[in-house]
Amino acid sequence: MNDVAMESERREGLVVDSVSVQYGKIPAVINVSLTVGPGEIVILVGPNSAGKSSLLQALATRSRFVKVTGSVFVNGQKIDGWRRQGGGVRG
Repeated sequence: MNDVAMESERREGLVVDSVSVQYGKIPAVINVSLTVGPGEIVILVGPNSAGKSSLLQALATRSRFVKVTGSVFVNGQKIDGWRRQGGGVRG
């Protein structure tokens, strides 16, 4: 277990660790990690085609056309199989 994963188990809120999103062979998001604490507001800023929407869609929905890798923690609990359980991360 890496340092981010170990720290993630002790944090409340949402922790995204090394998430990548790929459409077929085309990478849309590469190795993104972020932490959002309870009550925090986060704004994703970047140019067109930077992967902002792809990251949010990968966390919130399920699509058979998208390959997503990485880890997600909600309130310190790793969401195992989060891409296979009907979509979305639920805390």
